[in-house]
Formats: sequence, structure tokens, C-alpha cells
Amino acid sequence: MRGIFLGLLVVIYLTGMYQVDNQLYEAADIEGATRWQKFVYITLPSIRPVLVFSLMIILIWSVPVFDYVYILTRGGPAYSSEVLANYLYSQAFERFNVGYASSMGVIMCVYVIFIVGFFGLLRKMGWEV
Repeated sequence: MRGIFLGLLVVIYLTGMYQVDNQLYEAADIEGATRWQKFVYITLPSIRPVLVFSLMIILIWSVPVFDYVYILTRGGPAYSSEVLANYLYSQAFERFNVGYASSMGVIMCVYVIFIVGFFGLLRKMGWEV
């Protein structure tokens, strides 16, 4: 995931946390709920749309991560830090397996389409995404 957009995700999480109604926490205090119970039964259900959205963004941003790995390690020792986009580049431009690399690119596109379709299905089922 791009390090620059980590701040964006933090802002999104904080915005979701501020949207939780304080009266719910006060009612839970009156009922004698612990901090863990408040988190599980009040906070998480309240910020579920924010969590689902940020998960979708993280999954989509994790596909094209190429530049950081290529600049820093070029796959690292024994290919330990090689990601799918880096492997695609090495297949296409270093080993000249263009057909294999293009099929990997199609698979990456199908992966992103599947993620977006899955979250569209969640939205159709009534989730607030």
C-alpha cells in the first residue's frame, strides 16, 4: 500500500469513530458494559461501513505496488520481497516472456474486478459500503 495514503485511511477511520453516538456509550456504561463489550457491540458495528470501504481501498491499492519494491530491492535477496507487479515486470522485460506477463496482467485486472464486484454484492445485500 502506498505510504502516502496511510494518512488518508487514518482520517477515514477517525471520521468513522467520531460518527458513533455518545449516547450509546453512556447507555452501555449504565448497563455495566466493559470496554471490550463497548468496542465489540457498539464501535465495530457503527464503523462497519468505514472498515469495509478501507478494506476495499487497501486490497485495490495492494495490486499495483511496483515502484517501492523495484527501487529499493528489485525483488530482494532470493526474491523475498518480490510482489506480483514486480514479478510481472521481470517476466516481461528481463526474461522476455511477454505472453506469460500479459496473462498475469489480465489476472491482476480480474482480481480487481472481483474485489469491486464482491463489494457491490455486499452493497446489494444491504451492507452500507
